[in-house]
Formats: sequence, structure tokens, C-alpha cells
Amino acid sequence: METFFGPWDLGKLLGDTFNIYKRNWIYYIAIVFAFVVITALIGWGMSKAAGGKAWLPGVYWPAIWTWAGFFRAIGFGLLFALLAMIINAMMNCTFIHAMGQQYFEQKISLGNAFSAAFKKIVAVVLAILIRGIIIVVLFITLIGIPVAIYLAIKWLFITHVILFEGKGLSESLSRSSELTKNNWWRILGYIIVVAIVVGLINWVLGYIPVVGSAIGTIISAPITIIATTLIYLSMRVEKEKYSIDQLKSDLDGWNAYPMSGSTTPAA
Repeated sequence: METFFGPWDLGKLLGDTFNIYKRNWIYYIAIVFAFVVITALIGWGMSKAAGGKAWLPGVYWPAIWTWAGFFRAIGFGLLFALLAMIINAMMNCTFIHAMGQQYFEQKISLGNAFSAAFKKIVAVVLAILIRGIIIVVLFITLIGIPVAIYLAIKWLFITHVILFEGKGLSESLSRSSELTKNNWWRILGYIIVVAIVVGLINWVLGYIPVVGSAIGTIISAPITIIATTLIYLSMRVEKEKYSIDQLKSDLDGWNAYPMSGSTTPAA
């Protein structure tokens, strides 16, 4: 697996993303599939419980329109959005741990990946929520859209920083900013290229009747997670001479993290 270690230029990033995906594709798809199904079931259940006509997963439109029904629909929509964010964060954490395992283990343990993800889910969700609120508020103001895009890239690695480096909420924002310093445009370029590749896959698979969109999401999501993780590792390799031995140490530290909601690692 040494050949998969960075730093990564665009060509190596794309090549290694698909090599890593191909090596353990069944595990990666299993992770995404499980969390996509959970999200869909929760959305369906919430729509049915609301007693109205399903509009989007987790969002229903009242059978008879009233102001009370309208606000109830908004309430259910916001609740589903929060639950979907938590589920998506758990999926990403589980996936990233599994990806870390592939450097050192012949066979990935999904149980270990899920357990490790659960240990840090509180800190990750809070960091994502804070980042999301700031960026959304900036987008709503319209004039803040350029700043929102700037911060979205600056804070791209907050999940990775919390998972691998054991940083807290505020530290994850500053640490991610530090890693992207002097590389903002390059990282943006990488993300755009990856987004185009993922978009093309989803577009092609979208032609499959009924299930095309879901299949596209399940197949393409690993590409985004793997590529983003490789970009994070690449920044550390370039700036700090990060090595595969240090990656092993970070993964061991994550595994040893206490099973609690604490946002700071055990001494």
C-alpha cells in the first residue's frame, strides 16, 4: 500500500482514488449503502407519521393545506435535515476509518470502523453544524457568497482533523485553515475535477429507471470521500513531511479514543 501514499498531484489523486476504491470496493459500497438505506427509511417513516403526502424524503405536504400543516411540514423537514446530517457524518467517519485501515490491514473491519466513528461523532457533528450555519448565513446574504465559498474550502478538512489529529471544535477550524494555506486554489481545482467526475457518473446512472439516482449516489459517494481524504493527507505530506508511520500513529490514537461524547482525547 506504500504506492498509494502521497503527495498527490491531480493525476495521482484520481488514479489512487480509483485504485483504493477498486481494492476494497465491496466494503466502501456496503458502508454507503447501509447509511443511504437508513436515511431513506427514516425519511419515509417521518413522512408517513406526519399523515400527509410525501414530497421529499422526510418532508411531507399536508393532504389538506392549512397554516398549521404548513409549519408542521417545515418542522418535519428541518428535523429530517438534522438527522440526515448526523447520518451522513457517521457514514463519512466510518468510511474514513475504513480507508485508514486499508493501508495496514489485509481485510477491513467494518465493525471497528463503525465503533471508531461513533467515538467522535459528537465533535464531528458539532463542527459540521457550526461550519454549515456560518456558510449558509453568508450565502443567504448574497454578497457573502464569495466568502462562503472561500470558507468552504478553508474548512474542508475539519472532519479529518478531528478524526486523525484529535483536535477540538475550534481547533479543527483553525487547523483546517492552516492546512489549506497557500493551496486554496489548487484544492478548489481538485474538488471541481472530482465533482465533475462524480457528476458524470451520476448523470449516466441516472438513466436507469426508478433506482438510477440511488445507485449513482451509492457508487459515486466513495469517490468524493476517498479523494477528499487523499487531499488532506497530501497537504500534511507536503507541509509536515507526514509519513505512513505517522498515519498509523494517528489511526491508533483514534482507535484508543474513549467511548464518550468528550471532544478531547484521553490523556
